[in-house]
Amino acid sequence: MERNDWQYYLDRLGRLSRELSDCFPDALVISPGKTGTTWLHARLREHPGFFLPDQKEVRYFCEKWRFRNLDWYAGVFAAGRERIKVDVSPTYALLPRTAIRAIRDLNPAVKLIFLMRDPVLRAWSHAKHMCVYGEGNFRGASPRVPEVRPEQWAQNFIHDFPLASGTYASCLTRWLEFFPVHQLHVGFYEDVAREPGRLLERVCGFLGATVFEWPEATLAQRVNEGSPELATAESLAQLRFVLRRRTQEALDLLEAKFGLQVPQQWSNTLSGLLLDCEYPVATVHQGQTITYDGHFFRTVRDTAEIQAPMLGQLRIVLEDPEAEVGPEAEDAALEQTLDSILL
Repeated sequence: MERNDWQYYLDRLGRLSRELSDCFPDALVISPGKTGTTWLHARLREHPGFFLPDQKEVRYFCEKWRFRNLDWYAGVFAAGRERIKVDVSPTYALLPRTAIRAIRDLNPAVKLIFLMRDPVLRAWSHAKHMCVYGEGNFRGASPRVPEVRPEQWAQNFIHDFPLASGTYASCLTRWLEFFPVHQLHVGFYEDVAREPGRLLERVCGFLGATVFEWPEATLAQRVNEGSPELATAESLAQLRFVLRRRTQEALDLLEAKFGLQVPQQWSNTLSGLLLDCEYPVATVHQGQTITYDGHFFRTVRDTAEIQAPMLGQLRIVLEDPEAEVGPEAEDAALEQTLDSILL
């Protein structure tokens, strides 16, 4: 299976110098985009016990590894040797197992923070962001948000970048293959508005930081506000169709692994109106039609139907007669997705 530069991942990382061994981050925020990571980065920078770089997203393990070695990465945090060092990089949510394993080997004790948001609202915010910045299916087009056609939104909702970002159960499962549950803290975006102080208190406690009192005005401050347009009823129904079963998987995992319940605001994703017809977007790859049934992408290979939770997985399987739908194809699809967005 073609893996491009990712097959050289460990070689590119190199070895961390002894003099920088205490500069590796103590915590990684691995939440996907549009879940409150910019707000969390801003608030933690105000706490004297934390060190976070000026640039929010270092993106070392998903992008910069191609161009910089581990000493460069550790050097970003060298000024925070005496503090709790935190790397906030939302695209780490999509890291393949090769990268997660490397992180585990570098610092088995690193703590992980994963914020979650109502998947439909997260996906809509992400879709607008991708439109504004010309990412994914908006690359080369970049229409203004009010000018986007319904079929363009529908295509974006099943693009691997936003869809993998909103498939929380898969994100968490990959990280939990290499880290114990007690090293992963799950929080909710909805608490940024409802009880921001309590959310930060839980994060600080998890990371072993002292109590810090943020001013009320600071806690309520909005950071990196996106485009204000609201989703149409049609787009909301499509997003529920795309994400409902994935959301239920996340709920099941949160209860089983963390003993958590999701905020009440998620109820519309789980019970609101769905599409009353087939999903309006299909794609053709290697001469085969791929459709989405609300949980899996489906196609036919050698007269047998195959299915996968990511469009990229099916494309890989169609291109390689030896490939199977499974972890390796999932990782390859994630690698391709990260490359297409970040490079």
